[in-house]
Amino acid sequence: MLDSFKILVVDGYNILHAWPELKKVMNQSLERGRERLIAILTELAETHHKEVVLVFDGGKIGHWVERIPNPHVKVIFTSSLVTADTEIERFVYNRKNKREIMVATSDRAQQLMVAHMGSQFLNAIRFKQLIDDSKKALAKEIKRHKISRRPLLGDAWE
Repeated sequence: MLDSFKILVVDGYNILHAWPELKKVMNQSLERGRERLIAILTELAETHHKEVVLVFDGGKIGHWVERIPNPHVKVIFTSSLVTADTEIERFVYNRKNKREIMVATSDRAQQLMVAHMGSQFLNAIRFKQLIDDSKKALAKEIKRHKISRRPLLGDAWE
């Protein structure tokens, strides 16, 4: 599944509300919920070399993009006049190769729109499964390639 796309576009609040563990964090602190989702997506971007665009509905005048330390993750907050759905549709529409885009959302209208444009989609449950499977595969790979202690320079003289 991870090979079927290069760019992952995530409907931020849709995913935050759909994943029980994120919803719990978000109910305590909206900022911490967003940060947790960003951390999950950053790990995915780094381990699988994906470009990730995370879109949140804004609430302020203006539109801004927030860069985080990972160059593969872009966080977009829309203005109060534009929904995350509209921003996602605009993003997909403006891309040349729409088949390389995967949109993560459980919004059925959003899914139909991006599919109509030629992109793929995952609902929140399937997206969670993709993330969980990715983490399991990575842990298995690390365990398989675990390197024993390397000899130190002084070890040869003992």
